[in-house]
Amino acid sequence: QVVDTSYRPIVPEIAHVLKAVCETHKLPLAQTWIPCVCQAKRASRHSDEKYKYCVSTVDEACYVRDAAMTGFHQACSEHHLFRGEGVVGTALGTNEPCFCPDITAYSKVQYPLSHYAKLFGLRAAVAIRLRSVKTGSMDLILEFFLPNNCINSEEQGNMLNSLSNTIQQASCTLRVVGVKELANDGSPETSSPTPPEVCDKP
Repeated sequence: QVVDTSYRPIVPEIAHVLKAVCETHKLPLAQTWIPCVCQAKRASRHSDEKYKYCVSTVDEACYVRDAAMTGFHQACSEHHLFRGEGVVGTALGTNEPCFCPDITAYSKVQYPLSHYAKLFGLRAAVAIRLRSVKTGSMDLILEFFLPNNCINSEEQGNMLNSLSNTIQQASCTLRVVGVKELANDGSPETSSPTPPEVCDKP
């Protein structure tokens, strides 16, 4: 299996963005997910045909602001997600940012980490699929968990808009994946991160 390590040069930038977002908006945790092939990670659910549709965390590109969430982050680092699983898998499969007001409402099949989220008291989360001009067509999924006191839909909407603005301000090379880019794969359509849409409820 050929390993694509092209993501490594942008790890410092991603880590900076996650820290900036978490500290600015008081988020408990933010994580970066990339295709497993980039880290040569294997798991029991892997198969040759599914391997390219599986993502795992980049531990050096995650930010734990609330130490109480360390255990949840560890659980995430030991699990992999496929397309359609949780907000991360949905963002990967649809090419659109995905927000869910209550990730604990997912079944374990819909989101294998839902029981961990419930155990650690996490609720709302958003995932945004990005690429970097330094890494070409390699996908990055940034996952942010909202504060537990941010439960009003209007508050959450304002928070999501603010997150997008902070990501744009803090990043140098990160951008959303354009529709034309996906269609042509080689004609990048650069644009700034946009506010995410609400995913279908579990």
